[in-house]
Amino acid sequence: MANIDQLAILLIDDDLPLRTAFSKALEREGHLTEGIDGSIDVIQKIEKFAPDLVLMDNHMPGKSGLQILELIRAKWSKEELPVVLVSGSTMQDEVDKALNSGVNAFRRKPVELWELVETVNMVIGSVGVESSVTSRVVG
Repeated sequence: MANIDQLAILLIDDDLPLRTAFSKALEREGHLTEGIDGSIDVIQKIEKFAPDLVLMDNHMPGKSGLQILELIRAKWSKEELPVVLVSGSTMQDEVDKALNSGVNAFRRKPVELWELVETVNMVIGSVGVESSVTSRVVG
């Protein structure tokens, strides 16, 4: 697996145990994570946390991942803020809609944690994101 610098990753999922598992797997790889359930103002959270990548569920109460993606893409391109969408749906039209709406990658649940980490690393490598974590260090 490629050596990827520490990244700031925002996890958006209403399933706390799953969000926690994703967070722990990414933190074991050296990444900084922050999780939210999607019920807060996601754009404001992105502006405050300044993630290098967003990993989110598609099916959540309130706004869906695709609705949140639309808000994200109104401000940031796929290269500026990569998004990985995760969904339990097996409907091909949902996958196609997600890919056509500007996600960088789509993973079906259940997803193995190693597959999730591999997907994050692949997306980051393909868009050439540089870590913003070093700018967070207060000296």
